[in-house]
Amino acid sequence: MKILNAYRIEYFLVETDDEDYDTYRRNVNGNKDSWEVLMGESWESTYDNDELEDLFQECLKYNAI
Repeated sequence: MKILNAYRIEYFLVETDDEDYDTYRRNVNGNKDSWEVLMGESWESTYDNDELEDLFQECLKYNAI
């Protein structure tokens, strides 16, 4: 095996009160289409993220992250 590239990736980790899946992440350089949800032990892409993105942007206004 040979390493071809290595990247530093930073995420926002977001915990919610959702009953089914409560942990989300988004690349700090991402947009509303770059959200992932933790399902068990794996991160899965999410779709239709308008509400989550709006709540996240509102959170950023009032919290120094």
